[in-house]
Amino acid sequence: MVLRPKRGRVGSRRPEPHSDEWGFFYKQVFFCLQFFLYLCKMKRERDENLMLVAAVEQYAQKHRIPTAVSFAIFREYGINTLIRKHYNALHTQPLEESFYFAEDIIKRIKAQTQRS
Repeated sequence: MVLRPKRGRVGSRRPEPHSDEWGFFYKQVFFCLQFFLYLCKMKRERDENLMLVAAVEQYAQKHRIPTAVSFAIFREYGINTLIRKHYNALHTQPLEESFYFAEDIIKRIKAQTQRS
């Protein structure tokens, strides 16, 4: 049995295209879209942080230094911003790739400063 609203009931009529009821509906939809975009942005930031932390920890492990020192090196060479900037390319690779990316950048910067 299908329940259908009776004609003539207040809830069964369609609102006019530019009425206040439609305005309220559009505001709700707009709010939901904004909230969804906010959640997507938060997820991306969380993923960027995860990638950065993994790279810092792997760098510290490989060079046998404390994680705080590794993080200071990353900040000194600007690796934090580079990993965030190149997140779109790095997130398609294995998590270790962010470590190799950071190590390669550090080696290149050190080589340039030694030449100068």
